[in-house]
Amino acid sequence: MPYEIQYKNNDEGVITIYTGNVTDNDLLSAYNEIASLNVNISKIKYSVSDFTLIDKYLITSECIRNQARLAVEVSKINPNLTVIVIAPNDVEYGTSRMWSVYSDKAGWDVRIFRNRDDANLWIKNNI
Repeated sequence: MPYEIQYKNNDEGVITIYTGNVTDNDLLSAYNEIASLNVNISKIKYSVSDFTLIDKYLITSECIRNQARLAVEVSKINPNLTVIVIAPNDVEYGTSRMWSVYSDKAGWDVRIFRNRDDANLWIKNNI
């Protein structure tokens, strides 16, 4: 699978690191894996999606809209989640911004960074 999920700080943080060629199915699989594990979604404080190690970003706009709808549903369980996306390239950055707009009804704090160091610094100072 072109992703790895890590849990940090007693499951208060979820980090998904994507690698290789990332497709719509990969995003959905990662979401379903997190939702199906024995992690209390209401207790998660932050979620990181890290795209710094990918080769190709093959995500459709339909997938972005679907992921945003899922976010709005999850926000009913966890309205206080902070979502951090590490998107070094313009395509990943742009679709992350698109997702942020589509998922605005979730009310989450969404932060998009170009590199892991800036994201980690923000997490350290704010979470």
